Amino acid sequence: MSLASATTTSSSASRTLTAGYDDVAILEDINFEVRRGEVFGILGGSGGGKSTLMKHMIGLLPPLAGTSCTSTATTS
Repeated sequence: MSLASATTTSSSASRTLTAGYDDVAILEDINFEVRRGEVFGILGGSGGGKSTLMKHMIGLLPPLAGTSCTSTATTS
């Protein structure tokens, strides 16, 4: 089953996402779903991976593993 068909009501979702730079994982096994109209916040300390997660969510960086999907783009 594809992520897009599993999350047709979502505007953003990630399934077992591993995110990072140059094969170095910063975040591992991230799973979440944000539905249209929901407010979503990312909290964490300096160097915790907040910006890295956002870059993957909007498609600026490809995931190292897993899938990240928005209503306008899907990367895997």
